[in-house]
Amino acid sequence: RGEMLRDGIEDYEYFVTLRDLIEEKGARLSRQQRAAYEALLTPPDDVYTDRRSYSFDPAPMERHRDKVARAIMELQAR
Repeated sequence: RGEMLRDGIEDYEYFVTLRDLIEEKGARLSRQQRAAYEALLTPPDDVYTDRRSYSFDPAPMERHRDKVARAIMELQAR
């Protein structure tokens, strides 16, 4: 249970970091690039649809977390 809480906090930090980088680097991005990065700020439906509907399977969120991490690294390199 503690590990799930730590993962949740880390996920939140990733989302905040990505949001901040989109704002910081947004002028350097094409409209399509910005839209693709912004889409990552919303967890996919197989992870979360609302406060009462979410997956207990960690795999979809782990895949999404990897995409968010790659986006963060790409934006930091710009």
